Amino acid sequence: MNRFVYLSVLILVVIFLSSLLANMQTNNPGSGDNATSSNEKPEIIHVPEVTDRGQLLHENHCMACHNDSVNSRNNTKAHSVDDIRQWVVHWSKHLELEWEKHDVDEVTNFLNRRYYHFTTEE
Repeated sequence: MNRFVYLSVLILVVIFLSSLLANMQTNNPGSGDNATSSNEKPEIIHVPEVTDRGQLLHENHCMACHNDSVNSRNNTKAHSVDDIRQWVVHWSKHLELEWEKHDVDEVTNFLNRRYYHFTTEE
């Protein structure tokens, strides 16, 4: 008997949530309680893709303390790609990030492309 009650309540909850979801999908959030017409297309929001791993690492681990002004100031401490790499290594060790060489390279390359524009000799 307990299983029957449990299953009945579960079925009712699923039905309720399904109808609630269906109702939410047919309502236009920008026009109050009016339902969207069948020939209206939903608004598509375009979010730019971030595919640069160096940028992601930088945003996740460096931007908490460093804003863009650190890398774009006139009296920068980095005068070459090697200098950038040394600073990335320094701070990754300080923060105990345990970055591998490719992580350091990715962040170094991102910073150089974004802010410094040093020529590389590769």
